[in-house]
Amino acid sequence: GLSECNSGAFDRIVSTYTELASHEKVLDDLINLLRKGQLDDNAPMEPLKKAIANYAMMVRFHFNQEIASCSEFLQDHLETLNSGSDGISIGLAKFKENCGKNCDEGSELGTLFADIELRNMEVRQLSRKIKRRGIPQDDSSELSLPKEVQDSLLECVKTYEKTVQFVYEYMCIVHEKAAALPEDESLLSGQLEEMSQDVGILVFENDTDTPKDCLSSAFNDVIGYLSSFLIKMQEGEYDCKPSGKTKAELPYVARAKALRHELAESGSVEEKLAAKDKELQDARRALKLKSEEVAQANIRVGLLEKRLDNSSKEADSRVEQVNKKLEQTNADLEKKSREYEETMDALQADIDNLEKEKLDFKKKLENLSKKSLLQDLARQTSGIGALVAGAAGKGGVGSARGPPGSPGEPVQVVIKDSPVILRQVDSLKAALNYVKNENTRIKGENLKARLRALPPIYVPPKLGSAPSAISATGKRLESLTKINEYSNEVQSLLENINLLSATPQVVNLTKPKAARNSFREVDRMATLKELMKKKDELQQQIHQLMASVHPGANIETSFSSFVSPTFSKALQEKITPAVLGKITIPNESEDKGKVYPVTLRSNEFRRIHETFLN
Repeated sequence: GLSECNSGAFDRIVSTYTELASHEKVLDDLINLLRKGQLDDNAPMEPLKKAIANYAMMVRFHFNQEIASCSEFLQDHLETLNSGSDGISIGLAKFKENCGKNCDEGSELGTLFADIELRNMEVRQLSRKIKRRGIPQDDSSELSLPKEVQDSLLECVKTYEKTVQFVYEYMCIVHEKAAALPEDESLLSGQLEEMSQDVGILVFENDTDTPKDCLSSAFNDVIGYLSSFLIKMQEGEYDCKPSGKTKAELPYVARAKALRHELAESGSVEEKLAAKDKELQDARRALKLKSEEVAQANIRVGLLEKRLDNSSKEADSRVEQVNKKLEQTNADLEKKSREYEETMDALQADIDNLEKEKLDFKKKLENLSKKSLLQDLARQTSGIGALVAGAAGKGGVGSARGPPGSPGEPVQVVIKDSPVILRQVDSLKAALNYVKNENTRIKGENLKARLRALPPIYVPPKLGSAPSAISATGKRLESLTKINEYSNEVQSLLENINLLSATPQVVNLTKPKAARNSFREVDRMATLKELMKKKDELQQQIHQLMASVHPGANIETSFSSFVSPTFSKALQEKITPAVLGKITIPNESEDKGKVYPVTLRSNEFRRIHETFLN
């Protein structure tokens, strides 16, 4: 203990006084309750158990290497056994007082507690005999207990503690149950035996044996060990001669002597302190000189800073002048640009006027060409008529080789078409071709419209070899597996979208753009794009799966397969949400009401419907 340990262990224990104080307060509270006569079964024992466990841990940690007296060791454990015997006696007395009527002498529970009482008396007698025989009254003899014996004694005490714990826990449960019953009723023997079985399993951690067997085994171990220990002690096996060592002085006395020695040495320390004070004064003088030098350096720095301010002001003035020149240059540039725009507007107006004049000239040219064409046609008809008349007068048709002025001879006339007429003919041909193409296009559109108005042609599926039952089952299992995978992916995508919607991020416009956290905005936009891409891919995969399940919805070619347009159109019509109804909410404000479309699932629509019905 603290009276026999060395000064190092004493210092370690003193350093943990703050922890020990809280546990000592628990013990003080229990002692005060005992003095006032208020200590009963309702007092909490958990703080006391924690305090005992803490003290035991500190003893093992700090005093494990210290030499302890075997006599005191034995006396402490015998006192523990006696205290346990007293606790068992008190518990049995309480049990007889509360439930003595229901435990007959021949019943199993009555036999159990009678056996406990007898064994408890044996343990108490053995501990008294060991105390009278084993603990010496003077310094003429001492005890020497080997390590194995000490460990066996500790194990014996732990075993006995289980029996004490059994009696205590059982009495607490019986008292609690009995207090809950009316005054004219009491606990039955079957209930008492069931409670003893539960407490036995809780304490001994053995659900195979009965509490009687567990207690009998524990008492047999304790009584057997104490009997053998008493026999060996009576035979003098643990006696030894006194070592003759003087008793060590108390640790606090050793600490006091060390303190006196330190006080004696403090005189030399004072001389050293005086020398250090003188050195400190010299250092202060040197520091004062250094501070004066630093002050002069600060003055120089101040002058340099003033020069720097002046130079910065000059630079600022130069920058202002340059900015003014730049602003003037920008103003001149804007003025020249406006002049350039005005000039371009004027030129554009002139170009427009020239275009109008050009169109007028074209119209005039066309009119002139038409007039010249009419004149040429008139001349041509007149020349042809003259030729016909001359040929009729001569009585034959032929070609005259003579001069044109000679009478009676045929004249060969060479007719050439006018270039204007040729151009007009070409333009008429082009217009005719355009009209033909336009008629063809209109007829084609009419035919297409009539085809669209007709009902769609039913295309039967291709007749092939009937798949076997095994392949059909495999396809069905594969489709079910894909459906489960896609449903899990849809659920995960919906959770991510809900999480993104539930955690909006508002841009702080009060901060400048450079101070904002642009990484979060970029990350959020990247997350949105990734979710949209994942949604599109998942939608495409689901459409392909639906097309593979429905017959005739998937068109297979030599190189690939794709969804038929008819099935895709029908699928889009099916995906479009149907309007099931509308809910009108009264608007008491003067503002005009608004329409909010809401897309619901089946369970959500059912919940809203039940809410309105209730």
